[in-house]
Amino acid sequence: MSANKKKVKIISMLLVLSILLVTTPIAVSAYGTPTDVLYHNAVYRIRNVATNRCLTVASSSVSKGTNVIHTTYNQSSLTQQFRLNFDDNNDGECFHSMSSAGGGGLVLDIQRKGASVPDDGMNVQMWQREIGNEDNSQQWYLYEGVTPMSIIFCPVANENVALTAIVSSSGTNGTTSSSNGNVCITDYEYGNTYQEWYLELVGTLPSTPNKTISQLRTQFENGKFWNHEGSSSNNSWGCTPTNCQHAHGNCNIGENCTCNTEGSATQCAGYTNAITKEIYLTYYYNIWPVRKLSSSGQAANIKPGDIIRTADHWLVVHEGVSATSTYKCTDCNMGGSRTPSKRCWIRWDATNTQTIDRIFYAPYAWS
Repeated sequence: MSANKKKVKIISMLLVLSILLVTTPIAVSAYGTPTDVLYHNAVYRIRNVATNRCLTVASSSVSKGTNVIHTTYNQSSLTQQFRLNFDDNNDGECFHSMSSAGGGGLVLDIQRKGASVPDDGMNVQMWQREIGNEDNSQQWYLYEGVTPMSIIFCPVANENVALTAIVSSSGTNGTTSSSNGNVCITDYEYGNTYQEWYLELVGTLPSTPNKTISQLRTQFENGKFWNHEGSSSNNSWGCTPTNCQHAHGNCNIGENCTCNTEGSATQCAGYTNAITKEIYLTYYYNIWPVRKLSSSGQAANIKPGDIIRTADHWLVVHEGVSATSTYKCTDCNMGGSRTPSKRCWIRWDATNTQTIDRIFYAPYAWS
């Protein structure tokens, strides 16, 4: 990694200090506002700084091997819209074309032609999502560009090259590093605006919570238990006065488990799903930005609604102070694996004492 490159803040609702930064160097009002706050599962238009043209799938009938070019902005074209998908394993980003299976199909890919790693001059195309050796040619590290609010795309497999627009003219369908209007990867050059891109959010995000902190304090009462003890039916939107009577282990597998389930998870993870679904009407992992912290594990700019992940626990912040590590959380099952009386125990006003591994940043502060 070049010393001149700095990872974009992947609060990625990777990236959150606020829902969207409003500062913009763009003069053309039709364009969206570029941002260094990226939202998982959200849709973006990717516009080149030097050419003012947008990353475009070369054919509306996209298939494996369809070329990627840069062409004039088209507000309604799905070929210029890409859904961001964060890979938690290596902090890389995949970009799914909205013209392929509604954003669930083909992804930006580097045509390596048998080479082991992406290299200077290789073409960029659309290809099916690969898991394994091919994967690092479809995942991108995002770095801050020299131009304010711009981003540099470097493939995970080789951070010394970057996504590059070839010359200023609108793309044709040539597939080489000299094809007019094509998009390739080339050796990274500091300050090269053909390698800098604006990410512009397509559409809007929710702006008000579905339920308040006060409402959820009543719904999930402090000191009670997030389970359905005494009943065979899941009760993810409620709680009981009795701790789980079964030993926690392979929970929710078999008829004896009374842990509630939400979003295919139980205990602290399932409770986090339930809380965020009640607040924002979606699971945090569908759209939240995530920031993996350094080894010091210090939180900054935390706010109500953000989610904390430690090595073995999940918490939802309900009271926070910006730019400090002073915050209070709600959680479930803290200590339940060791103390039977705390199995699926709900807490509010809890203090996290564990090192933070990562923070998932909510789109706006919960109140």
